[in-house]
Amino acid sequence: MGEDVIIPPPGSCGSAKERVEKAGEDYTCLDWFLCLKKCPTAD
Repeated sequence: MGEDVIIPPPGSCGSAKERVEKAGEDYTCLDWFLCLKKCPTAD
């Protein structure tokens, strides 16, 4: 996997809460508005 990239912010309070609760292996959240995921590398 490559560098961390920023996931666009959620569109509502409900989706922000859901995103933070589901953070884990695919992405990490530093706060409700700032989540990062690994960018796939080109082969």
